[in-house]
Amino acid sequence: PIPNVMIQPRKQQLVLHRHFSTMLTLEDVSAPALKLAGARFNPYTLKPHGTHGPDLYYTALDLQDVRTGARQPISGLPEGARMHAFHWSPDGSKLAFSLHTSETGSDAVSRLWLLDLESASAVKVEPEQRLNAVLGSPFTWCPDSKSMLVKRP
Repeated sequence: PIPNVMIQPRKQQLVLHRHFSTMLTLEDVSAPALKLAGARFNPYTLKPHGTHGPDLYYTALDLQDVRTGARQPISGLPEGARMHAFHWSPDGSKLAFSLHTSETGSDAVSRLWLLDLESASAVKVEPEQRLNAVLGSPFTWCPDSKSMLVKRP
């Protein structure tokens, strides 16, 4: 499938290619769903469940230099990564996203990750931040591009 792309704001030197899953797994489809004020969500991932079941998620990332066209895969992602909620920092120097590796159990908890653009590697934010995306974006960048507000359960 054709990847989804996000252009780096302000600098516009890099394009992030997001590769998504084309089909949901049995684990995805059988994941539990709770209801809260009309919203359906997975109680493990704290992500919206969607009206017709779980939403597709991104499974791989790579960066492309706009000038040279060279593409570089992102390293540091765990096996079975399921990513969503991508947000560039206001100055375009960083990219934050949510990642989990399962739909149930302890691996299903969505955590905050950052993409280091210089090394094209992803790192988990420490201390681990469990995210809550039930009613919107799980985090927001502050204008200084150095800090974020995180919605926690």
